[in-house]
Amino acid sequence: DFASGGWNNISSIGGSQAGYSVQSQAVSMPDFGKAGLLAFLGGDSPSNQSYLYEVGAGLVDMSNITVYDIHSNTWYYQTATGDVPPP
Repeated sequence: DFASGGWNNISSIGGSQAGYSVQSQAVSMPDFGKAGLLAFLGGDSPSNQSYLYEVGAGLVDMSNITVYDIHSNTWYYQTATGDVPPP
């Protein structure tokens, strides 16, 4: 919360199919929506919480952009087009 400077850790299964995401990049967009948005790109999407890095396993397709609306606690998915890099 940029107004109060507060931080909350809210887990949500909507972030990926299995509910786990590691090593992705995120950007905060505080000027969009009522409380801001978070956008996530890339990373790994393991099938369970016991994450073990394996080269190339479970990498998220870079055309998948995941957006989280902080105010409504809602996940959205946008597909990138054009010259999208490999995972």
